[in-house]
Amino acid sequence: MDMLPGASTISIDTLSSNITQQGFTVQVSTTQDTSISEVAGQWMAVPSQPPSWTTDYQTGHFGILSARERADTGYTNTAGDVVFARRYATAPRVVVWITAFDFGVGATWRLNAFPTNIRGRGFTVNVNTWSNTVLYSANVSWVAWPAEDKSVIGNYWHPQVARLNGTGDDVEMAGFGNTSFVSFDKGVSRRMFPELLMGFSQFDVWRGPVGMKLRIENGVRREGTDCTVRSFGNVTLNNNVNLAWLAAT
Repeated sequence: MDMLPGASTISIDTLSSNITQQGFTVQVSTTQDTSISEVAGQWMAVPSQPPSWTTDYQTGHFGILSARERADTGYTNTAGDVVFARRYATAPRVVVWITAFDFGVGATWRLNAFPTNIRGRGFTVNVNTWSNTVLYSANVSWVAWPAEDKSVIGNYWHPQVARLNGTGDDVEMAGFGNTSFVSFDKGVSRRMFPELLMGFSQFDVWRGPVGMKLRIENGVRREGTDCTVRSFGNVTLNNNVNLAWLAAT
């Protein structure tokens, strides 16, 4: 993401439309006067009725404006219940990505999305912020799959992106990136080269005139991926970052 805030907000919204068997259209938009220099994203296509011999993925979206009004910025946590179209025999694995946000520009931009109460028939999706952040709206996408399916794994990774001030304390740093190795499950690593999806599920970016400038870099191999999260353009990224990832063969 490489974005400049407007006079009152910084926002982005991503969605898909015109979905056919041949492809689809990706739309990226903003509200008011936010400027986007560059945005890169990932996507996966899932059949609405998967054959019995494939992974039973289920996907969906949640927007906090389905649970509160845009002006109700006093909320720190917004939750919604997700009911699966097809019930799983046991609690599945679930990962959640941030796909849209709309912040006020006067305070640090903080957002966290995560699942709780995961069970065979559904789960609770949570989207929250903290401290003095003004969050007008946010959307997330989620993916669920059977926990016993060994061809797919996924989890959350918390990189230490803002550390090393000589004392080991977490500090705010601008333009700092740290690379870590994220290991794949042996059941996946022993099979073919996996496909990887990875996106932000939490970030904490110091608001400022230089905007939102974040990047994820991956070096995928069979055993795992070298992953780097970095800010650039003198943007300060605090040490409250989580990435949701999914690797499938």
